[in-house]
Amino acid sequence: MKRPAKTKKSGATSAATATERILELLREGIKSGRYAPGQRLRETDLVEELAYSKGPIREAMQALSRDGLVQIEPHRGFVVRRLSRADIEDIYELLEPLAGVAASGAAKAVASGVSARPLRSALNKISTAAKSGNIAGFMEAVDAWRKVLDQLGGNKQLPKIISQLRVPMFRLQVRSFIRVSEMPLAVGAYQSITEAIAAGDAKAAERAIRKHVRTTAKSIQELPDELFE
Repeated sequence: MKRPAKTKKSGATSAATATERILELLREGIKSGRYAPGQRLRETDLVEELAYSKGPIREAMQALSRDGLVQIEPHRGFVVRRLSRADIEDIYELLEPLAGVAASGAAKAVASGVSARPLRSALNKISTAAKSGNIAGFMEAVDAWRKVLDQLGGNKQLPKIISQLRVPMFRLQVRSFIRVSEMPLAVGAYQSITEAIAAGDAKAAERAIRKHVRTTAKSIQELPDELFE
């Protein structure tokens, strides 16, 4: 019996893989500050920088536009988006309960026998960066701590959703206004959350992280107008 011919999918698969890889590179570039809020992303520059063709780069840019990471401006094309105060308020309104679910789930996981050691280790790195006054290192350590926390509870979808909400742009918008003197207070908040999770206290962990999210949102809203759209 003659077998049906296989449909060739290698070209489509290759294009999809290229677009996904470009998306990953651009998101990381925005997160690291290589592409700053308000910066124009020229297609020709990205072709040279990323060593990919215009097709998948254009598709990746459209995806970033749908995600709200970039926007299209007249006569400028794709630009890394700045958030408005309303945008940030909306993000934190969604982030607070989700962060609570993550912390509560992490505490329940620890109570059932999952080790809290990775979270404590991540907290130590936050503390070390704060003591040295290293703002960039502090923010990187906080990001790492958040990722450990989000994954600790075992919910595979939650880290993806929370990561999308923690749009890198607003972090970059406020980076220059973070004061070394304020870092010990933040460390205290992360420590309280970590201790509650390590104790397996789901309710205390949720209360602590929701309070921290509200405090952070309030602090950002008090920053100067020039940082916002």
